[in-house]
Amino acid sequence: MKSNREIIIAFNTAFDNSNSYDIAKFIADHFEWHLLGDSVIKGKENVLQFFADHPDMRVITVTKDHIIVDGDSASVAGEVQCTDKTGQIYDMYYCDVYELANGLITKMISYTVNKKK
Repeated sequence: MKSNREIIIAFNTAFDNSNSYDIAKFIADHFEWHLLGDSVIKGKENVLQFFADHPDMRVITVTKDHIIVDGDSASVAGEVQCTDKTGQIYDMYYCDVYELANGLITKMISYTVNKKK
């Protein structure tokens, strides 16, 4: 069985590549993704549908400046450059906070801040 740190790192790799097949391996059926200030996506199927509905959203570059794991909680922070469904490029700082149970991610809270130009 993978450690929580290994799960978080593998999940982030899958997430950064919009790899729904691998994302599904690491999240619970009742997974919740809180995009603070925007929306909450509840349920594994709805998260996978989000990626299916947004095929043009892509990560261009990403750093993982901090990976912290403490028991069944974790966070990953860094900088990301990505495109939205219209192709517009966003440069942001991010921090994702995770809750895990029984080897699966049950909750992800995403904090993002646009970089000033």
